[in-house]
Amino acid sequence: MTAQSLLGEWGKEVQRFSAELLEEGLVHIMGSDAHDAEYRPPKLREALLLAAELIGEEAARALVDGVPRRILQGKPIISAIPLSGVGRRKPSLWKRIFGAP
Repeated sequence: MTAQSLLGEWGKEVQRFSAELLEEGLVHIMGSDAHDAEYRPPKLREALLLAAELIGEEAARALVDGVPRRILQGKPIISAIPLSGVGRRKPSLWKRIFGAP
């Protein structure tokens, strides 16, 4: 997932879907679609703060530091987001589409 999608730079629908993916535990890494510091800055810090509101600070930090570090070290990826629907206001997209438990 990119910081820009979570921050809504590509529209509200993409932002909502990105948040839902996070809440479902389907995002393992969050990076940036930055091209330079002036016209398209990283905005990873802002996205990290927003992700922390949605999934907790520890899980959000794992998306930008812990998991990428494990990949670079050649270690297995351990899911940082053991979610079970905490704080969900509506059924997940997965449940709405497939009726999964």
